Amino acid sequence: MSKINRAKSLSVAGLVGLGMVCAAGSSAVAQEKVDMTEFVTADQIVAPPAEPTYEPMLSLNAGAALTQNKDVVGAIDGVSTLFSLGISGGLLYSNGNHTWKNSLTVDESWARTPALEQFVKNNDQFEIESLYNYFVLDWFGPFARLSLNTAIFDTEIVTAEPVVYDITRLDGSVDTQTATSLKLGDSLEPLSLNQSIGLFAEPIRSKPLTWKLRIGAGARETFAEGVLAVNDDADTANVVEVIELDNVYQAGLEAFTGAEGRFDGGRFTYAVGGTALMPFLNNDDQDRTAVDLLRWGLKADVTVAVTEWMGLNYGLKILNDPQLLDAVQIQNNLLLTFKYTFIEPDSKDLTPSEKAAELRKEADEAETKAKELREQAIEEDKKAEELKAARRAKLSALNKKAVQDAEAERDAMAAEAAAAKEEAAKEKAEAEKAKEEAAKAKADAEKKEAALAEAKAEEEKAKAEEAKKKAEEAEKAAAEAKEKVEGAAGESAENTAVEGESAPASE
Repeated sequence: MSKINRAKSLSVAGLVGLGMVCAAGSSAVAQEKVDMTEFVTADQIVAPPAEPTYEPMLSLNAGAALTQNKDVVGAIDGVSTLFSLGISGGLLYSNGNHTWKNSLTVDESWARTPALEQFVKNNDQFEIESLYNYFVLDWFGPFARLSLNTAIFDTEIVTAEPVVYDITRLDGSVDTQTATSLKLGDSLEPLSLNQSIGLFAEPIRSKPLTWKLRIGAGARETFAEGVLAVNDDADTANVVEVIELDNVYQAGLEAFTGAEGRFDGGRFTYAVGGTALMPFLNNDDQDRTAVDLLRWGLKADVTVAVTEWMGLNYGLKILNDPQLLDAVQIQNNLLLTFKYTFIEPDSKDLTPSEKAAELRKEADEAETKAKELREQAIEEDKKAEELKAARRAKLSALNKKAVQDAEAERDAMAAEAAAAKEEAAKEKAEAEKAKEEAAKAKADAEKKEAALAEAKAEEEKAKAEEAKKKAEEAEKAAAEAKEKVEGAAGESAENTAVEGESAPASE
């Protein structure tokens, strides 16, 4: 076993007691860690709410381990110490079909063992990501993603005893150094940028299992010129091979598939996924094909929540990036962390993945409810149309009845008017008849009166005639009497005259 490998083993041995294994020999692997291009992770798919929302989140993760050995078989006497620190932050903006997620992840750890009496960086990761999703459907749509991944602190290999390093430079030359420490990279080296754009879909969605598919165009830029990476040859026990890296630029077709879920009320969560980038465009100086430069990676995360503020997390990352390093990079992490949240998201009791599922479920329920409401509205519209038709029919019937009633009333009024007219005519006829009868009666009366008058006149005439006759008779009688008188007077006169001759006549 080489000296560096022995140092790796010793640095881990003191940490196993608390179950906190942090990437055996990760001081040598940290500089090899290059951001695995992930198309879209599970917690990046968040169904959009109906109203615009801003949701910030910020939490601090910390862990510590302390092991002291004295006369323990299989262990070195002394104190082993591990410190870890992590920061998780984010800002989620949602508006209608638009979702924009921004996240920050910082993971740092340092370890000290009896075999190496100084703290050495175990893990160093700084990542910023920005993701935009547009939901054409509640399970499908386009996305765009940007990310930055780098190390915050310098990276170096530290060993308890001097080690021989053969450093192969970019120009092909080999530089041999013997030292207890070898600087692999400065702060912010290497730095990787990743861009992805394409379509996402989720054929299966449930709490135990959510299956994701992503496909589209991807690009990555890794600025690693001058950074050293360990590429040890097992056949050379006394020498550690190191190569100098160069900048890498790639673009091509990118795909991702993965699954995630949770059990036991969210205490156990998992996420696994694989990604691949076929770099049709690249700056490879060896003129290798896109198939030869195929960049693929696997990732798995398992978390068991011991309490609300403490959890056990295991992470596995496997990356094959032939253009950057001709070796498969493997990183394991088992960490017990203590978490304190400064800014809690609205759904603090849910993990990002479960929250996404819950929001998608709410969106599905809202869509189902909207569908039911639409169907109900259609049914209500149908009922309203039927009611309107019934009302129209009823109104038509009422109108028809009203028309019929009006016509009947009109006919009745007309009949009544006709009857009244007939009655009036009859009354008029009767009046005329009565008038005629009255006239006739009047005429008869007048005639009768005339007849009576005439009869009376005749009677009067007869009386007059009689009176006249009587008068005539009286006159005749008078005349006769007169004559008689005159005769008598004449006779008397003669007598008187006879006598008068002797005496005056007496009047």
